[in-house]
Amino acid sequence: MGIILNKNTQKYKVTDFVREHNHMLHTPETMHMMSSQRKISQVQVMEIDLVNDSWIKTKASYELMSRRGGGKSSVGYTYIDQKNYIGRKRQRELKYGEAGTLLMYFQQQSLDNPSFFYATQLDSEEQITNIFWDDARMFMDYSYVVTFDTTYKTNNQYRPLGVFIGFNHYKGITVFGGSLLYDETIKSFEWLFRAFLEVHNNKKPINVFTDQDQAMASALVNVMANVHHGLCTSHIMQNAIMHVGNIVKDDRRLLKDFKKCMYQYDDQQKFEKKWETIIDYYNVKENTWLKGMPSTQLSESLNGKLKDYWNCELNILDFFKNFVRVLEDKRYNEWKAGFDSRQKLPRVRMHKFPLLQRVARVYTPSVFELFQEEFDWSL
Repeated sequence: MGIILNKNTQKYKVTDFVREHNHMLHTPETMHMMSSQRKISQVQVMEIDLVNDSWIKTKASYELMSRRGGGKSSVGYTYIDQKNYIGRKRQRELKYGEAGTLLMYFQQQSLDNPSFFYATQLDSEEQITNIFWDDARMFMDYSYVVTFDTTYKTNNQYRPLGVFIGFNHYKGITVFGGSLLYDETIKSFEWLFRAFLEVHNNKKPINVFTDQDQAMASALVNVMANVHHGLCTSHIMQNAIMHVGNIVKDDRRLLKDFKKCMYQYDDQQKFEKKWETIIDYYNVKENTWLKGMPSTQLSESLNGKLKDYWNCELNILDFFKNFVRVLEDKRYNEWKAGFDSRQKLPRVRMHKFPLLQRVARVYTPSVFELFQEEFDWSL
């Protein structure tokens, strides 16, 4: 079709028309796919950002929006439009590079929460290597028994996430500080432990439990010389399988007895006696790793929860957003435990002891259960 504009009349006139060169018009069912009909509104942008920050996959969120709107033709945009929007948003967020984006994120956190603290360590080329952060709740939750864990690798560069954790009075996990490390050398750990003490007014913990990392142990001695250093049983069990695997192949009872020894004995003398029995019975006195085993223990880490939210493709900003999600989940669980404890009284096994009735009103239900297990019922 050829069309011209008559300048005198200001009207258009068809001058040529070839029917054979015409094209089929779009059907009503496919009109929403036309570029001219597709647009993501501001309200929809807010919804997309919300579901994306909630770590809902793009395909699932688009399906949800289409069902709510009455079908894909009613959404106003296609799945590819939504995917492209998220991609462009991530490019904008990282336009200053990983280090610049990270600093901007921390600066915004500091503006939103003046108690938010962060520290960065630079290398000789002024590039960020190690990072530590802490917020007001971490500061208030801080106790003197700390577990430090770096076994989770956060991204495709395998940078270790270091988390300082402990237990609250509901036997739940609480976080005292987080770090993203460049490597696991003595110098990196020394810098991290000093940053941790700085934010907590140089109040050293009484006990620190870690895995069996020699660089970490050396850094602890250098920075927190008088702090008792123990090992977590979860890490000990993992290392046991690795170091005594050849023995386990011949006699699987060793690992079973090893586990029983680790978890059933709180008294040091009883533990050491049982330990010596195991060493003698299986004739493993020459195993250097077993000879270096300590008797301290602490259980549990955040790793299981972290794996629910993270994968190795996360960029630095997504990493921190999802760390906050894990943190919020843990804090919500503490609120729920507090709510449950106010709803019902702890179970008292023996009502004839007035002391137990009084203690039950002081302890949380979970801690009171531990108290009853230690209580001497023969009194």
